[in-house]
Amino acid sequence: MAKNPSLLSAADRTCPPRLSLVVSGGIAAYKVPQLCRELRVRGFDLRVVATQNALRFVAKEALAQASGAAVACDLFSHDQDCEDMAHIRLARWGQCVLVVPATANFLARLAHGLCDDLGTALFAALEQHVPVFAAPAMNPQMWQNPANVANVAVLQKRGVELLGPCVGRTACNEVGTGRMLEPLELAERMEAFRAHARMFVGQSVLITAAATREAIDPVRFLSNRSSGKQGFALARAFAASGAEVLLVAGASSVPAPVSPRITTVVAESAEAMARACRSACLDKGRGAPFAVAVCAAAVADFRARHPYGSKPSKRDAACTLALEETPDILRELSTMEQGIRPRLVVGFAAETEAVASASLASKQRTKKRAKGCDWLIANDVSDGKVFGGEVNRIQLLDETGKMEVWDVMTKELLARRIVVRTAQWLQRQNKRQDEQQSRLRATTSA
Repeated sequence: MAKNPSLLSAADRTCPPRLSLVVSGGIAAYKVPQLCRELRVRGFDLRVVATQNALRFVAKEALAQASGAAVACDLFSHDQDCEDMAHIRLARWGQCVLVVPATANFLARLAHGLCDDLGTALFAALEQHVPVFAAPAMNPQMWQNPANVANVAVLQKRGVELLGPCVGRTACNEVGTGRMLEPLELAERMEAFRAHARMFVGQSVLITAAATREAIDPVRFLSNRSSGKQGFALARAFAASGAEVLLVAGASSVPAPVSPRITTVVAESAEAMARACRSACLDKGRGAPFAVAVCAAAVADFRARHPYGSKPSKRDAACTLALEETPDILRELSTMEQGIRPRLVVGFAAETEAVASASLASKQRTKKRAKGCDWLIANDVSDGKVFGGEVNRIQLLDETGKMEVWDVMTKELLARRIVVRTAQWLQRQNKRQDEQQSRLRATTSA
């Protein structure tokens, strides 16, 4: 099986996952050597980047001994034996990053894009798909300070996941929210993330993404404003979880993701996209369907019934455009016969009603019944910030009829959370199947 050294899930099981620890200048930095030991026991390969202020609280030698590797701390050091710049090399090495402790100062610098030391420069050079975690540690009033609250909100919208802080006594002897999680809990959280990164090993996933283009003539077409960013983020997230991803992509303003675990098929029109999806499901064969299909493409609802063979002129006053419906890809996948149909079919619906509104919920339930899919994810694209933007806000209608409204988050973070939810669904289905088979065997033997 092909390997991708830049993704945690693609690492061979015998190879430790690579975690970059960025240590900033808070008193809780003295706990980082213990955290390093806990992480190494759990199989992580570590590299530590320490700010100059961090070294006021913990010795460089202690970090090196606990992590098992030399500590990087100087953006302009000349004693590091490397061909490229340290922040670039470290940014490419890590499969995920943890800031510990994450002080108010360091969070502010990250939020504003500063890169005046090795730690912040590393973040500036990170590729977008790399998961970032932060373990805040500060005085309770500092945690609640409006500037810090705003900085944390910015980072969360960009996909940074917070581990803590918790309520407790801080170094200044005040009690409140601001205490860093203990090393053991942080190590367990990272171990849980590592488990998530192997959720789809051995599974295949089908994803459609970007906009279709329906030809009017050789020059013009019917389409929409979709950039493909959400579908591409889903492809990266599933690949990072170990899945073999077939990405059927329409026209996009951004490059499709490149990974040994992602196979991309370009399908410009709705007909071509439907044909590619249909062929892929049939090729999988009976009994081995896709584990998940996510229809995130913005498929044009209509196409020209009779496209012009040449470009009509403005002088053609009698020029008319008759339209017909395009293939309904989501419905076709949802209604395939068992054994060919993907186990979980998820659709996206771009709407112009506000998320959490009664009108959108009603339309979403009606559409889900008509399509026959398991989940339908609706989002409001009316403000012009979703198509082509970096953030999304969705409401999810699941197979039980339960509706969930999710907060605004980056498309990358949303994709990772959808991956987790789909994995949990498949685990429940597998458990039910195992229980049914056990009961059947017990009945047969009796």
